[in-house]
Amino acid sequence: MEDSSSFGRGGEAPPDMRGDMARLIGRIEPVASDDEDGGTIYRALHFSGEKDFQSMLRSLEGEGVYAALPGSLGESWTNNSLTVQRFASKKNNIILTCPKYRSRRRIDGIYSFLQANKQISGLPLATEGESVMPACARFRVRRLVEVRNNRQGGKGYVFEVEEI
Repeated sequence: MEDSSSFGRGGEAPPDMRGDMARLIGRIEPVASDDEDGGTIYRALHFSGEKDFQSMLRSLEGEGVYAALPGSLGESWTNNSLTVQRFASKKNNIILTCPKYRSRRRIDGIYSFLQANKQISGLPLATEGESVMPACARFRVRRLVEVRNNRQGGKGYVFEVEEI
């Protein structure tokens, strides 16, 4: 399956495929922030609607907790800050930076192996440093790092979070 959003919220993918994806995520060895392949990871949350954006901001204020949306199997994170900027593409965005974690599962190597062995072709489905954080992972906000104005007349908030 080429569209990873099929494994997102709710029951969009057939139950057998969701089960396959959940088992795959569970079998990938976690990479902690202090491992050789660790380092800060990022996630972009973009909002078209002001109401959803404000709701998320309120939930993160102070030492709020961030979690995957209900029904998700996992969420995509990356250690490539340029990639996350590309996904922060709406008027209102929140970027999470996470220097301390223990549940990250890198998936870029799987795609690289499959492409090198001609089992998949075309554009890479995962960029360098792309990871999945299981839906059970929770993150506590450590601090607001920066507020940026963007070209669309909106705001971008950058929060540092830590897996709890």
